[in-house]
Amino acid sequence: MGRLMDMFGRSSALTADRLAAVAEKQYAANAARWQERDQQIRMFLSNLPGMAYRCKNDPNWTMEFVSKGVLLKMRFHYATLPR
Repeated sequence: MGRLMDMFGRSSALTADRLAAVAEKQYAANAARWQERDQQIRMFLSNLPGMAYRCKNDPNWTMEFVSKGVLLKMRFHYATLPR
């Protein structure tokens, strides 16, 4: 593959293949961090004594997320809420 050029037209030490490998490594590291963060948020929400939710600001207040605590507070299953 050809070499990358900087903004002055000089050849860069990074080849496109090396740049792609670095980007892939960073993506994998970020994906692992996001997965860990998602797990932390799920654990936090599962330990809340009440209900947590997020809805859109539209005429129907469309639910984007509802925690499982809705079962205890409102006596119906969170999966039955309209989304």
